[in-house]
Amino acid sequence: KKTKNVCFILKMNGFLSESDDEYNDYSNKVVTSNINHVAYYKNMLYVVGNSGYFASYNLDTNEEKTLLVKDRIGFYNLNYIDIKGEKCIIVGDNGTFIYSPDMKTFTQKKITHKNNLLECMFDKNKTNQNKDNIYIVGDGIKIKYTFRSSEPTITTDVNKYLPSKYFNIFENKTSTTPNYYCLNLNKTDN
Repeated sequence: KKTKNVCFILKMNGFLSESDDEYNDYSNKVVTSNINHVAYYKNMLYVVGNSGYFASYNLDTNEEKTLLVKDRIGFYNLNYIDIKGEKCIIVGDNGTFIYSPDMKTFTQKKITHKNNLLECMFDKNKTNQNKDNIYIVGDGIKIKYTFRSSEPTITTDVNKYLPSKYFNIFENKTSTTPNYYCLNLNKTDN
């Protein structure tokens, strides 16, 4: 099967897909929420958005399905989703953190920090099946978790820097040792 380069464009009530030889509109007329991020896994799109919107879209059957989250605490905006292997992490407003060890069961983890979490990323370099580092940034906060085989746990201190806003996690590929960084929008002069 030939692999295509595909680009997804987010829009208010859905998303568009463009590839080398086709254009598809995956808009869902029943979605009234803003779509904030999309991740791909095994010919499925996983979509997160405002008001706790979380759904999957099967690219083979064109079926959209709302996904259930165990231990859900509220329906806050979901801002970002990242997938590595069969593990998934989602972050959102008011400290919302959702994870899955198998892409089948999604659980909200109660964390004490109520900051708006804006972005999350698995360390793409670690290949240990039982342990993956996770980086999370947001309004005045940077967190590092370790995702062990079934559940994420905090491995280092949570760093709070108010009134800063952290975003755009990226890997420094020029370094011999992989390091992850993020940008900072400092709301003060210091």
